[in-house]
Amino acid sequence: MATSVPVPIAIPISDCANAGASFIPSPALAVIGGFLIALALLLIVLPSLLMKFVSAEI
Repeated sequence: MATSVPVPIAIPISDCANAGASFIPSPALAVIGGFLIALALLLIVLPSLLMKFVSAEI
C-alpha cells in the first residue's frame, strides 16, 4: 500500500519580507543621526556665542 505525500502549496511572499528586512536600526544610522544632531546644535549655539564675544569687546 503506497501513501501519497501532499505537494506543498506555494505561498507568495513580497520581496521586502523575503529580503529579511530588519526593524533594528543599523549602527551607521545611529552615528550619522548623532553627527547631524551635534552639527545642528553647533550651528544654533555658535552664532549666539560669537555675538556675546563680539559685543563684549566693544
